[in-house]
Amino acid sequence: MLSKVASRLDLRRLILLLSVVVAAATLSNTLYSTYRVQKEQLIESTVEANRAYASKLSDTIDQFLDSAQQQVSFSASLLGKSHYNHEVAISEAKRLKLQTDSFNAVVMVDAEGNVITVSPDTVQVRGGKLQTPGAVEALTQRKPLISEPYVSAAGNLVIIVSSPVFDDGGTYLGYVGGAIYLKQRSILHNLIGSHFYRDDAYVYVVDASKTILYHPDPERVGKTVGENEVVDKVLGGENGGALVVNFLGREMLAGYSPVKSVGWGVVSLQSVERALLPMDSLIYRSIIGILPMAVIGILGMFWLSGFISRPLSQLAECAKNMQAPETSQKIISVQSWYFESALIRKALLQGVALTQARIVKLNKEVQTDPLTGLLNRRALSAVLDVLRTEYRPFSLVTLDIDHFKQVNDQYGHDVGDAVLKKLAGLMQACSRDSDYACRVGGEEFLILLPEVSLDAASEFAERLRVAVQQDAIDIVGSITISLGVAHWPGSADDITDVLKAADEEMYLAKQQGRNRVSVRPDRIDA
Repeated sequence: MLSKVASRLDLRRLILLLSVVVAAATLSNTLYSTYRVQKEQLIESTVEANRAYASKLSDTIDQFLDSAQQQVSFSASLLGKSHYNHEVAISEAKRLKLQTDSFNAVVMVDAEGNVITVSPDTVQVRGGKLQTPGAVEALTQRKPLISEPYVSAAGNLVIIVSSPVFDDGGTYLGYVGGAIYLKQRSILHNLIGSHFYRDDAYVYVVDASKTILYHPDPERVGKTVGENEVVDKVLGGENGGALVVNFLGREMLAGYSPVKSVGWGVVSLQSVERALLPMDSLIYRSIIGILPMAVIGILGMFWLSGFISRPLSQLAECAKNMQAPETSQKIISVQSWYFESALIRKALLQGVALTQARIVKLNKEVQTDPLTGLLNRRALSAVLDVLRTEYRPFSLVTLDIDHFKQVNDQYGHDVGDAVLKKLAGLMQACSRDSDYACRVGGEEFLILLPEVSLDAASEFAERLRVAVQQDAIDIVGSITISLGVAHWPGSADDITDVLKAADEEMYLAKQQGRNRVSVRPDRIDA
C-alpha cells in the first residue's frame, strides 16, 4: 500500500505537500503561540487593571472617610464652644446632613447617650437613648472613630463616623455622629457603585470581620465571607492580584487593595471567560491577516515546486526511453539549473551513451557474423522482408570457396579463418554501400544487390571472381570461388525460390569446373 502511494507522489507533489504541512504547522504554532502570549498578557493586564482599580477605589474610600471624619470633627468643635447648645446642635445637624450629603443621617448625642437631635426628622430616635454598638463604642472610646458595621435601632445596617464633643475645659459633653447606611443609597454606596464596570466585572468591600459592606447584589451585603484567599490577603494589608475561583465556581481575575484607615478591603473582579473574549476577535483578525499571505505563499510554492521539480521530471521521462535515438538530445535540452539535476543529467547522458553503445553492439552481434563481420542469416532475412514489402527488385550472388576443406585440412582452421576473413574483405571492397554482403554458413557467402539488373549482377560476380583469384593469401596462396547469380522477380516470383535458384547456379558452376560464374536467366514471362 505504501509503495502504491509513493509511486503516485512525484517530487513536485512531495515539495508542495511538505510546504503545505510546514506552512500549516507554522501557522498553527504561530496562532497557538499568539493565543498563549495574548492570553497571558490579557490575564496579567486584567489582574493589574483590577488591582489598580481596587487601589484607586480604596484610596477614594480612605479620602471620603477622612473627609467625613473632618466634617463631624468640625461640627463637634463648634458644639464644644457652645457648650453643646441644643439650638446650635439642631442647626448643625441639619447643616451637616444637607451641606455635603455625606451621611444618610446625622445624630447629636449627649454624654449619657441621649439623642439631642437627629437629621432628617424621619429618623425616629430623638429623645431616646441609643444602645447600639456604634453608640456604645462612641461613648466609651470618646475619640474620633469609625464604627464596625451594625444594625441600627431603625433596622439599617450602618457604620457611624463620630467625633467627641468637649468644652473648653475638656469636659466630655457627648458626640456628633454621621450614619452611613450600607444597604441603602448613600454617598459611599454611590462612590463605590458609580464607577464604570466592564462587562461582568464588579467590586465588593469587606470589613475586618469579613462582613460584606458593599456588593452589587444587595442580598449579599451584611453577609460574612467564608474561606477566601483574596479576602485574607487584603485584610492582612496586602495589595495585589490573583486568579481565584468565586463561590459560584467561576474562575475570576481579582485585584485587591486595603482601606488602611479602617482595616477594610476592596476587591475588584472579572471573570476569566469575559476577560478572554477579545482573544476570539484577535485570532479571527490574525487568521484574516495571515490568510492572503498564506494563499500567496501556497501559490508561490506551487510554482516554485514545479520550477524545482521540472528538470528532474524531464530527466525521469528521458530515463524511461534511454534506448531511443533522440533521448540524448532531449537530455541535453533539459535546463538543469541546480547542482543535483546537473549531476543527474550528466549521469544520464553517460548512461544513454553506454546503453546505446551496448544496443549497437548487441544489434551488431545479433545481425553480423562474429568472424568476418558480414551480415548473418538473421540480418539477411530482415533485409529481404524490407525489399519484399517495398517491392524493390534485386539481384542475388551466392558464392562458395573452392576446395576449402583442403585448406583447413592442410593448413589448419586458423588459416582457414584467415582465408574467410580475406574473402569477406574482398566482397566488401567490391560492393557498394547499399549492397548487403552476408556469410550464410561455413565457406558459403551471399551478396544482395538492390536495384541491380541481372546483367549488372553477372558483371559484378565476374569482377569479384577475378579479384579473389588474383589476390594472394599468405601461406595458402591464391584461392578461387564459384558463384551463382539470380534476380528477383525475374528469376522467380517467390524470394525463397530466388535464393534456391542462386544456390543451384552456384553448384552448377562447381560442377562445370569451379572458379566460374553461373547465371539463372530471367523467365521469358517475367
